[in-house]
Amino acid sequence: MNAPRPSNEPPLAGIGRKLVLPLACSALFFVAAMVICPCIGPTQIDLRAALFGPAGNNDMLILMTARLPRIVLAAMAGAALALAGVGFQAMLRNPLADPYTLGIAAGGSLGAVIAIRSGIEATALGALLYSVGISPLPAAAFAGCVLSVGLVYFVASGRGQLPPTTMVLAGVIVSFFLSAVILFLLYWRTDFVDAFLIMRWTVGSLDITSFGPVWRAGIFFAIGSALLLALARPLNLLATGEALAHSRGVNVRRVKQLVFLGASIVTAAVISLSGPIGFIGIIVPHAVRMMFGADHRLVMPCSLFGGAGFLVICDTVCRTAMAPIELPVGVLTALLGGPFFIWLLRREKRQSFR
Repeated sequence: MNAPRPSNEPPLAGIGRKLVLPLACSALFFVAAMVICPCIGPTQIDLRAALFGPAGNNDMLILMTARLPRIVLAAMAGAALALAGVGFQAMLRNPLADPYTLGIAAGGSLGAVIAIRSGIEATALGALLYSVGISPLPAAAFAGCVLSVGLVYFVASGRGQLPPTTMVLAGVIVSFFLSAVILFLLYWRTDFVDAFLIMRWTVGSLDITSFGPVWRAGIFFAIGSALLLALARPLNLLATGEALAHSRGVNVRRVKQLVFLGASIVTAAVISLSGPIGFIGIIVPHAVRMMFGADHRLVMPCSLFGGAGFLVICDTVCRTAMAPIELPVGVLTALLGGPFFIWLLRREKRQSFR
C-alpha cells in the first residue's frame, strides 16, 4: 500500500502562501488546547490565584503539580508520535506505519517491565541514576527503545539497502517477540503490585507530577523533531518513488537512515515517560493529509501541532470523564484509533482496486 503521493511541488515563491493558513489553524488548535485544558478538572481552580496568588496555595499546587506537567508531557508525546508516524509512513511508503510498526513501543515496554520486575529503583544502579537526577524506569524504557531500534535496523539492513517491506517485517517480528517476552515476565512469579504497575505502564499513561523528566526528554524530542522537519522536501521526492527521487539527487539510503533515526529518537524520548500510547501516529497524520494535502512541508509541522493538541484533549477527557478515577490515555486513543484504523484499511483496499 502506498502513501498518498503529493502533487508537483509548488514554486518557491508560492510556498509561503500555501503554508500560512494550515499552519495557523493547527497552531491555533494547539494553543487553544494548552490554554483551556489546564482549567478543566474534577476540582475547580481559580486561575488568577494559581498564577498570581501567594506561593503554595491550593490552586497553584493543583495547577503546577497535578495538571501542567502532564499536559506538557501530553503535548510533547502527541507531537512526537504524530511526527514519527509521518516519517515512518513516508520512509516506508505505507500509510499504516507508525512507531508500533517498527517495534519501538515494544522495546520501551520491555525495558520498563524489566526495570519493574528487577526492582531497579532499590539497587545501586538505581541509586546512581537518582543521584544524577534520572529516574531508573524511564531510563530503562529509553534503553529498551534504543536496543529495539538497533535490532530492527540490523535485521532489515543488507547490502547497503533498507527495503521498506523488509523493514516492516523486521519491525513486526521484533515487536511480537518482545511482546512475548513481556507476557512471560508478567506471568512468571509476578506479585500483584508489579503486575498492576506493568499493566498500567504498557497501556500508556501520563501520570507525572514534575517538570524535570519532561525537560530532559524534551532535549531528545527537540533534536529528533528538528531532524525530521529538515527532511520534509526529500520526503516529498521519496514519496514519488525511490528511482525518481534518486534521479533528482536525493541520497535515498541516507534520507531513510536519518528519518529512521529522527523518528526513533522522538518516539523513545516520549515512550520512556508515557508508555506506548497507540494510534496517534496514524490518526493525526491522515487527518492532516485529508484537510491540507500531502506536501510534507505542510504535513510535518501541522501533524506536530495537531498531535500535541489532540493528545492534550484526550488526556483531559481521561482525567475528568470518570473522576475521581483516571482512565489511562492509551485506552482512549486505542478506542478511537481502532475504528479509524479499520476505516483507513478499507479505504486503502478500495483504492487499490481502482
